[in-house]
Amino acid sequence: MKILNISFYHFVAIPESDIESLRKILKTRCLELGIKGTINLSVEGINAGLCGEEKNIRQIQEDFSNPALFDGLFNGISNYKNSWSDKMTFPRTLVKHRPELVPLPSHPINPGVEEFKRITPQELKQWYDDEKDFVIIDTRKDFEYRFGTFKNAINLHSRFFRDIPERLEKFSQELKEKPVVMFCTGGIRCEKAVPLAGRLGFANAYQLDGGILKYFEDCGGAHWIGECFVFDHRVGVGPDLKPTGAILCKCCGEPLTLDDQKSPQYQENISCPYCETHHDILKQAAI
Repeated sequence: MKILNISFYHFVAIPESDIESLRKILKTRCLELGIKGTINLSVEGINAGLCGEEKNIRQIQEDFSNPALFDGLFNGISNYKNSWSDKMTFPRTLVKHRPELVPLPSHPINPGVEEFKRITPQELKQWYDDEKDFVIIDTRKDFEYRFGTFKNAINLHSRFFRDIPERLEKFSQELKEKPVVMFCTGGIRCEKAVPLAGRLGFANAYQLDGGILKYFEDCGGAHWIGECFVFDHRVGVGPDLKPTGAILCKCCGEPLTLDDQKSPQYQENISCPYCETHHDILKQAAI
C-alpha cells in the first residue's frame, strides 16, 4: 500500500478562544480518516505534516478547502508538498496548540501581513544554470545543513530559530545589497526569516517558495548536495523524495546518513560520530 505524505502551512489569524475546539475537531477528523502526523495550531495559523492512504489525504485536503468547514479558515491552503512512502511515516496523530508556529519573540513578525519577494524553484535553478551573482542562505539548523544543502549555501550555524537575527546582523553591507535567496525545508521558517532580513538591511531578499521539498518536486537534485532531513520516520529523503536509509542516533539524537553508519565511531545503540560533540554542547549549555 502506497502512503501519501503531505506537508503544508497557512498563516491566518485564529482567535485564541477557538483553538481548543478546532484542535479537537481536527484530531477527530484525522482519526476518522486513519491519518497520522502532527498538526500545530496557533493564533498565527496552521502548520502540519500528515500521512495516510491517498484517498484519505485527498479527503482532508477537500475538507480544508471547503469554506463551509472550519469557518473557512483554511480554504487558502495551496502550498502542499507531496511525497510517497511504502509505510506510514508518523506513529500517531497529534494536534498541538503552540504559542507561535515559528518562534521569534525578539522580532515580532506577522507573515500574513508583511509582504516580501519569492522565487520559484524553477527560477532558482535558472539562476544557478546562468551562474547569476547571488547569495543563498540556509535558515535551518546546523545539523540540517550538515545533512545536505544547496551548492554554495551559507550555513548560519544556528541551533535554534531565535539565533537567526544575530547571525543575519553580522553580514556585510556589500553582501546585503546582492540578491539573497533564503530557504528551509518547506518554506515556513522563511516566512519570518525573509521579512526579518529586510528589516536588517537586506535590500533584495527572496524566499524559495515551497522550500527544499517543493524544489525536489519541481527540479529534482539540480545544484543540491546530499539529502534533506525531514521530521518524520524517514529521517532523510533524496532529491527523488524517497527515503535514503538515514536513521537517528539512539544516544544523542543526531541524524546519521548511510556513510555515518559506516563510520568506526558508529556502534548501534552505543555511539555515533556526533555523540561527543553533542555532549560537549550540552555541557556548555549547562555552564
